[in-house]
Amino acid sequence: MRAGALGTACEADAECDGGLCLGLPNGYCSQDCADADCPDGGSCWSFGEDQRSCLLNCDATAECRGNEGYICDGDNTCYPGEAPAPPGEGEVGSPCMANADCQGDACVGADQGFPGGYCVQFGCSDAEPCPGGSECFQLEGGDSVCLDLCRGVDDCRDGYTCRPDVGACMPGCSEDGCPDGLVCTEDEVCEEPPCTPNSCDQGLICADSGRCVIDIGAVPGGPVPACNNIPTWECEGGEANCGRIELFLPAQGQGYWDYPANGETVDNPYRSWARRDGVMLSKYAGAMTECLSQNWNFGNGGPVGIGDCSEEDGGIPGASVGRPGHPQGTHTNGFDLDMGYYQVGTANNWMRPVCEHYINGEEQYHCVGEPFALDPWRSALYLGLMHHSPQVRVIGVDGRIGPLIDSATDQLCEAGFLDGPACVRRTRAITYEEANEGRGWFLFHHHHWHISLASRRAAGLDIGLGPFSGREACLRADCREAEWPSAAALKRLPNILERRVLLTTPKSHPITTTWTPDEAALFHEIERIDAQDLVDTKDAD
Repeated sequence: MRAGALGTACEADAECDGGLCLGLPNGYCSQDCADADCPDGGSCWSFGEDQRSCLLNCDATAECRGNEGYICDGDNTCYPGEAPAPPGEGEVGSPCMANADCQGDACVGADQGFPGGYCVQFGCSDAEPCPGGSECFQLEGGDSVCLDLCRGVDDCRDGYTCRPDVGACMPGCSEDGCPDGLVCTEDEVCEEPPCTPNSCDQGLICADSGRCVIDIGAVPGGPVPACNNIPTWECEGGEANCGRIELFLPAQGQGYWDYPANGETVDNPYRSWARRDGVMLSKYAGAMTECLSQNWNFGNGGPVGIGDCSEEDGGIPGASVGRPGHPQGTHTNGFDLDMGYYQVGTANNWMRPVCEHYINGEEQYHCVGEPFALDPWRSALYLGLMHHSPQVRVIGVDGRIGPLIDSATDQLCEAGFLDGPACVRRTRAITYEEANEGRGWFLFHHHHWHISLASRRAAGLDIGLGPFSGREACLRADCREAEWPSAAALKRLPNILERRVLLTTPKSHPITTTWTPDEAALFHEIERIDAQDLVDTKDAD
């Protein structure tokens, strides 16, 4: 820096451009700012009741007189101080013995149930994202923490497993460490013990997955067709390309139909804007379902019906006309897609109730009887194919429909129609509520399923998993010093994690629990129209 400039060394006031040399180590050129502004690059600070002086602003200690004991302090000014120790090298999920071993300066130790220690980072948020390969989880009590993401146990280090309810590497279970009624699997996850051929109740069969599922008959006959010329679900170009909001074009294609729904017109499909990666995945699943089911001689034979997604600006469908059709927090920015179930006895697979949903003439907004118009096989096939993308976060269906979809999915996996995450109990993203648990799936899903996508970062796309790549060079995105919770907060972590809330997991993520009267009235009107449409179709048959 030029001699005399703000922040440079001095011995007398006359040596400084601002006419003031502060009595700091080796002097500090400054300026009185009680009645005047500081020069560019400076800010005014109080040094007592009668003194206000300028200090040099900074973003890093390298901009200060580091060899003279000056650092870029927490106020982003060059001032005497002790430089913080460099962070450790341990990334989120790495082993550690002390906080100093970790980039985030936070280590959960073996004495807290984390074998070999586990580096974490506290205080994450949308504004302060986690390093690449980790994701931010909200904890009870208001804390947030970055955990090591995974898709399977092979992504985790020894002593840790990929917890299906979290999607992150966590300590594995032991033979005697599971709650009553659960067993520790080979992947060190506590689960219900597998069924045996004679252990299931009447009306259920024991599937190869080890679960008792509803016996909906045999898998549709015929060999599994070879499917060629199917559009890919894999989107290239990162978030800049794959996160773009776009329409389903053309509106009707191989295995899908973005029909005019809920006030749309052919010329104005304003509720059908979705992320490009979601559009590609939906088209892929539709084309594959059409191909794989080509020899099945039941159902209406139509493509999947695309319903509400988002509006062009990423808003909730209907918001532009003053009638938002979904609760706050859903159907924004193209991450959520509603589609009609595949059906039997109807003209198409548009969104309509596939079951009785009235009791004594009163609307219940969920199935109260068997889903008589549901094609469980094609519905399960489509949803199973959606699992090929790790971005599928959760798929919500009605509580009367879910067990049928589960049963069909298990059998389609056994028959070779499906493979991958949908065929593994702990990675299947399909969820439902047979009673109202407050997770948001019990109501309003008797005429459509709801697919919610995760961000590409959360899904491990664009960053690579096992080993991770593309991590930020700094702990914080802005490379400023981070402040972490106290030692007491660290000691609370294991118990807090066991009582976590707001996790992005199929069984735990609440999409909504409250509806306004206007929203309920809107859905009631949609139900009335859809119910009449179903009656008219049945009468026509």
